[in-house]
Amino acid sequence: MATEKATPEKTAKSSKPTASKRTAATPVVSEAAGVDMTTVGKWSFLVGLTLAAVLGVLPSTQLNPVVTDWARYLLMLLGLVGGVLFVNKAEENSFIILSIGLALFGNSLGAIPQIGTYLSGINGALVFFLGFAVIGVVARNIISWFTR
Repeated sequence: MATEKATPEKTAKSSKPTASKRTAATPVVSEAAGVDMTTVGKWSFLVGLTLAAVLGVLPSTQLNPVVTDWARYLLMLLGLVGGVLFVNKAEENSFIILSIGLALFGNSLGAIPQIGTYLSGINGALVFFLGFAVIGVVARNIISWFTR
């Protein structure tokens, strides 16, 4: 039986950490429940996008004001959670630019005949949701500046 000696090249290759495509760091896992926080962020972001689209299609005059207020609070919470847990470091610059572009140029969707009012409503709700997601990304970066 031949034994193979460890060479510096082999030990350097084997000790090299591997990174996933989604994030360079390991996913944040809650110790108590074993929950992957990236998955929580992904689902909160998806639910927030869906809720924003539904609220944007429905005219606010058809909804009870209490329901509209609670839906907005829910969009705020989902946006903050999704911004903090789902948007990673590699994507945050393009995410912020996308949100700014949607906020600035989304009003032009109202000029489309027949469906412009619906598209403007969806855009308004999406901008509201994404604004809080951007606030979550910014808050996460500010906290990481002070905890380094």
